[in-house]
Amino acid sequence: MALLATILGMILYKKLLSDIIDNKYINPDDGLNLNFPIKYIEIGEDILQKSCHILSNLELGLNPYIICDKNTYQALGNDIAQTLKSNNIIILDNEAKASEEYINKITGQTSDADYLIGVGSGTINDLCKYASYKMGKKYVIFGTALSMNGYSSANASIKIDGCKKSLQAHLPKAIFIDIDVAKNAPFRLTQSGLGDSICRSTAQADWLLSHYLLDTEYNSAPFELTQKCEEVLFNNSGRLSEKDNFTFEALACNLISSGIGMYIAGGSYPASQGEHMLAHYIESKYPDLPHSYHGEQIGVATLIMSEIQGNILQQNKIDNFSDEKWQKAKEEISKIYISTDRLKNILLNAKCKTQPEELDWNKDIIKKAIKIAPSTRDRFTFLNLT
Repeated sequence: MALLATILGMILYKKLLSDIIDNKYINPDDGLNLNFPIKYIEIGEDILQKSCHILSNLELGLNPYIICDKNTYQALGNDIAQTLKSNNIIILDNEAKASEEYINKITGQTSDADYLIGVGSGTINDLCKYASYKMGKKYVIFGTALSMNGYSSANASIKIDGCKKSLQAHLPKAIFIDIDVAKNAPFRLTQSGLGDSICRSTAQADWLLSHYLLDTEYNSAPFELTQKCEEVLFNNSGRLSEKDNFTFEALACNLISSGIGMYIAGGSYPASQGEHMLAHYIESKYPDLPHSYHGEQIGVATLIMSEIQGNILQQNKIDNFSDEKWQKAKEEISKIYISTDRLKNILLNAKCKTQPEELDWNKDIIKKAIKIAPSTRDRFTFLNLT
């Protein structure tokens, strides 16, 4: 029965995703048809052969430039170049950063491109997304690792003058994720993707808190989209280490859905709240800490945030808000709240980091982050109640 429910959940999810791409999805929050700019999302096996037909249908032009690094060139970039019979390929070094330097390098070498083809994950995706936006060109992305939710988001995280900034960009015309390629990526990248996925519950709880206490706008559509694939992923996270195709597909769908949810909401509200504020503060304030991936940071920060939320949800009153507002917020948030223990087990089943000490976050760092992070972004979260 569990397997049947899992298969049914993914079928329903794919039907919903198909409706979004075909512009048949009706947003439950406003009753309007969603006009979605991504025209193809292909997740599965043997994606490369399908992609040629899809790229032809998109009529993007005959002169693409392929952007990759040395690792993703070996993983997929070379095969794409051969399949498309293209010699226009830029291979960045593996230490490439999503920064002004590399944006300028790409724009300087692709002025005659009809469109860009990104081959990679976080850094390559952000570089191609922002470089193509800056040049007024379209792009497509071949995701090589399931490490983050940025494939389907419209913003790019770029370092400007040494500071990481979220910049306005645009969505790709197509997303291709070959599960076999993703399975062969370093497993730590997959663990990072899972860490970036579990914050849905804390982000939704924070957004609902702001909605019920401060009357801020709230959208339910992003969470309707992620529900089915999230259930599959969370219930089977341990199978990621076994390179199980079905679970990898669920992770890919979850990450893609998270990005789409941000597009629907017109911002990062459904996927980035207090847990991201904690992680971003620590990363910016303590740049000399050992390297860790964004998703690893978010996984640990989500556990911290979930514990804060759980403790506050046990309170019958909170200062500065009426009992009526708080009881309504508490009732609705409790429906979607996932316990810290449950979230921790989801990560542990995939052998992910769960302890702050694993990231060299000591008690003083966390204490300062909880105190200062609420002032780093104009969002009201459970951190404001600590």
